[in-house]
Amino acid sequence: MAGQLSNAVHHYAVEDNATVIIEYAGGVRGIVDVRWHSKIARDECRIRGTDGEMELSPLNGPDLVYSGGSEKLPPHANLHYPMLQNFVDAVEGKAPLLASGASSFWTDWVTEQARRTHK
Repeated sequence: MAGQLSNAVHHYAVEDNATVIIEYAGGVRGIVDVRWHSKIARDECRIRGTDGEMELSPLNGPDLVYSGGSEKLPPHANLHYPMLQNFVDAVEGKAPLLASGASSFWTDWVTEQARRTHK
């Protein structure tokens, strides 16, 4: 795994762009490239694999296009509301967390590895 992080434009205390390369068993690589510093409004997400791809652009739009079909998944008017509602429901014992600490551990692990390999 290798990570490149910088705060090239906004000079925040955290990065405004990051690229992470992950090599899986068997030699397949995954690349995540995210940026918050573009002066061009973008809302893109594309996931490509060995057997197909998914296009979710605009990311906050309703269209999910994949090999063999497509779906309409309209987002909530307040994009963060469902996540906050799930947290409140979990605190009140009405629902399990959709992203628990255990399931989120791996996101934190990858983020920390990217920070450690950043030069």
